[in-house]
Amino acid sequence: MRKFIPVLLMLAILLFTLTACNDPKLKNGTYKSDELISQTWTFSGTNDVTWSAGITLQGTYEINGETLIVKEKTTGIERDFKITEITPTSFFLDGTKFIKQ
Repeated sequence: MRKFIPVLLMLAILLFTLTACNDPKLKNGTYKSDELISQTWTFSGTNDVTWSAGITLQGTYEINGETLIVKEKTTGIERDFKITEITPTSFFLDGTKFIKQ
């Protein structure tokens, strides 16, 4: 029985590590698109976001499945974006790839 304790401990660590790697949170930093009209998203703090595409807006965000929900600070308007393939260095937002700068 004592031989199984280290094995169980290693399995628990492995499961925790795999779960942490699949964290759908965006990492703090600035992400930029390479599209015709350059767009930038900057995530900071626990859920603060600044985004720009000609004009700059600030707000808060949350991720619910494949939906990025952004609430603009001055107007309180919420906008939903489809977000997929989140990695520590990139993500797709409504089909546009953003790369961490």
